[in-house]
Amino acid sequence: MRRTFTRDLVLLAGLAALLVPATAWSREVGAKRDPATIRGIVLHSIGGPACVKGKVHYQTIQKRPDDAEFWRGILARGKSADVHYVVGRSGTVSSLIAEDEIAFHVVGNNDDTIGIEMVNSGSGEEAFPQAQVDAVIDLVRKIRERNPTIALRNVVTHAVLDQRTCECAGKTYPRRPDPGAAFPFSKLIGAVTLPGETAETGPDLKVLSGPAKARLCVTR
Repeated sequence: MRRTFTRDLVLLAGLAALLVPATAWSREVGAKRDPATIRGIVLHSIGGPACVKGKVHYQTIQKRPDDAEFWRGILARGKSADVHYVVGRSGTVSSLIAEDEIAFHVVGNNDDTIGIEMVNSGSGEEAFPQAQVDAVIDLVRKIRERNPTIALRNVVTHAVLDQRTCECAGKTYPRRPDPGAAFPFSKLIGAVTLPGETAETGPDLKVLSGPAKARLCVTR
């Protein structure tokens, strides 16, 4: 149904699902689910780390006016990875699959979360344009309004849920640090808090930790 990514695209993408066979999840991508079971929103960045010739490297994500649609098209061609929304640097929001369908975007939590991919290197150094941040805030707010089963504590980054580490030249680095330190997460949480809602500590979603298997780490 979908073509597998090339090795170069794997290097670019900051998606755990790109490197894990579809059989690792409980359902097939695109399978329908009861909206009442949706419990979380996970924020990602397109880019992610790779061990390249013994050094951790973040590939530059090219700037293009149609970046949301461009990356939506790439994700749509993947065999075992996608998200629900892609948000471009200009603030354009592109929908990949419906919220009541399962996407492969975060190991262990696909069945009950919604994935949002932001066009960014995920390095923690590339700034997120204000238009992009505003668009993500608006999108998360609207998703929560449509899905009241999503608690504020379950609006999280990919880095929170996948804390596994990889190794590069004998040193460890986070496998999935996205969307990175440059994303203003505290601002987002403040903006999407609903009236009468109080802050809670920690998500009640599945958190992975420890060393990742070598096949799950990008090495070139």
